[in-house]
Amino acid sequence: LVGLLACIIISERLTPVPVPWRDIGMSVVISLSTGLAAGLASALFGDMPVIFSLVAGGAAGTVVFFGLTWLVYPAAAMQFVAKLRARLRLAETR
Repeated sequence: LVGLLACIIISERLTPVPVPWRDIGMSVVISLSTGLAAGLASALFGDMPVIFSLVAGGAAGTVVFFGLTWLVYPAAAMQFVAKLRARLRLAETR
């Protein structure tokens, strides 16, 4: 962790490119929330077969990830939905 902080400080001084701290922070929050939701959902199915735990964790993580991404980056989320719809339409026609 100390090495990471040292690299951040050194790179900030050596490069004139501004670091997008807000975006980095939001990405960390989204990833931690996604992991927490997936872990909790998978723990709820602890006594059942593993496949149910995996499905629950994956579904909960996906919902939380996409929901938080939609709140923070709505344009990117809408672009993803548009691409997904286009691919699903393409798959239907085949």
